[in-house]
Amino acid sequence: MYKEIIHADREYYACKKLSNQWQDFMPEGFQLQMVDADLLANVDLKHLDTLKEEMTSERPSVDDFLAKSFGVCAIHENELAGWCLSEYNADGRCEIGIETTSDYRQRGIGTALTLAFLEHALSNGISEVGWHCYKRNEASAKTARKAGFDKVCDYKSFIVLLKE
Repeated sequence: MYKEIIHADREYYACKKLSNQWQDFMPEGFQLQMVDADLLANVDLKHLDTLKEEMTSERPSVDDFLAKSFGVCAIHENELAGWCLSEYNADGRCEIGIETTSDYRQRGIGTALTLAFLEHALSNGISEVGWHCYKRNEASAKTARKAGFDKVCDYKSFIVLLKE
């Protein structure tokens, strides 16, 4: 069995308070919507399958996500431009999972989504939100800082690939 170990430097950020309003960052022509059953019923919405995949990356099903997690998304016309989802919700805190689709990057949508997510989280019993990213992902770290997250630490992670 062949084994490859990849070392990956990562950063961890945390946020406990809302520093800006999401409306100040959302571009014109986009609407914000909670990730809920109504959103998921819109079968014509582009990137809906990718959103559902992300919803089940940490939860066993979409229904389990809807029952135990939360999220917000940005919609432009009939296309999901991005989403921000809660992950690993426990004891009044959660982690953040965020994606901006490739056609909509570098427009402030990620920051707007993060701030809308924080607004919802902090007003619904979440006292701290965490953000992990690879050190080489400068755009992710920049979005976290712009949304009011403070860097807590650097850490190393290891990805082990097993091949037969």
